[in-house]
Amino acid sequence: MFDTYDEMLEKEKELVTESFVDNPMTYNLVCGGRGWDVGNYVVDNNLGIHSLTFSERSNFSKINQANRCVEERSKMCSEGGKIGGAICRKNNLGMFLLTKEQKLKNSQMGIEKQKKNKIARFNSEHQSNLGKIGGPKNKGFRWYTDGVEDFKYTRNQQMEVSFELFLKDNSQFKHGRTGGKRPKRICD
Repeated sequence: MFDTYDEMLEKEKELVTESFVDNPMTYNLVCGGRGWDVGNYVVDNNLGIHSLTFSERSNFSKINQANRCVEERSKMCSEGGKIGGAICRKNNLGMFLLTKEQKLKNSQMGIEKQKKNKIARFNSEHQSNLGKIGGPKNKGFRWYTDGVEDFKYTRNQQMEVSFELFLKDNSQFKHGRTGGKRPKRICD
């Protein structure tokens, strides 16, 4: 972190030297200390990856990622997030720069926007679909109702008798929830 733009450029000049630029593992084309004009020069003159169309760059990126196994991609994302998060935390960057009150205000604004646009937990159709799926996100239970009260069909029950077979054999129940009374757990 620097107090002025010029101080930052001086540090960049110190770090991004000719030997740094010559290293094939770096992306810099010129020595540091020049500011943003280098990036604009590269883009304006279609150098490097900017010589490709957006579609070609996108395909290149997809091919590059497709050549990696799922575990490697997952590890890269996880490590990148941890490293970036640690750097931000250490240097008070991004969300770590905010006060507790600012974080709370941002969170409340996000919730209001979700409510207004009926996103995620504020979208009844989305919630209904999650309830129908079952599985690890909701501990494996499935909802069923008698039209008045809601019940949970647990994971253990599903292991004994499939949910579909249970509903077929118990015609007084149907899949889903009424939103009525609190759910009952019929046996675990």
